[in-house]
Amino acid sequence: MVFAYVLIVIVIGSVLFHFVSPWTATPLASNWQSMDDTLTITLAVTGLFFVVINFFVAYTLLRYRHREGSRAAYEPENRKLERWLIGITSVGIALLLAPGLLVYAKYVNAPGDAIVLEILGQQWQWYYRFPGTDSKLGLTDALRQRRQPVRAEPRRPGRAGRLSHRGHRGTPATEQAGQGAAALTRCAARFLRSAVPRA
Repeated sequence: MVFAYVLIVIVIGSVLFHFVSPWTATPLASNWQSMDDTLTITLAVTGLFFVVINFFVAYTLLRYRHREGSRAAYEPENRKLERWLIGITSVGIALLLAPGLLVYAKYVNAPGDAIVLEILGQQWQWYYRFPGTDSKLGLTDALRQRRQPVRAEPRRPGRAGRLSHRGHRGTPATEQAGQGAAALTRCAARFLRSAVPRA
């Protein structure tokens, strides 16, 4: 009995906290509203199931609580109930998966005016390679990648080399982007040094 009432209070408190809470998810990006909508649909579906299932548990605890002289009936199979459960579960899973599949289809299909970039992330380091004048990335030399992870093949002068916070090399069109990446990396490094407490 007590557990049923506690469960009802938890569900109502969780729903109220969601609507009156000052913490909300910030928009992902101006051109990815569909991702935010997918997350909203997922939250709505899972929230609905959370409320319904917990209220159902509380109802069963109250409706079928112990009474003197009453005995529980043994019913191992109920085909009608099983069909309802399978149908409702299938609809819920479809509502969760369908929007995500549509968004993923848009995500994996790049627009026609997209450019190819190569970005390598290491601890506290980012390396960027942009295409050259022929809109293609240069070849890399795997034998030199121990000390310099991304290196353009020098025999392909028309293609861009690597860009990192240690310096940049490439076509004039990519030099400004490399300088911006270097400045961003330096700012992040200063922020991390100031955020870490000193012993």
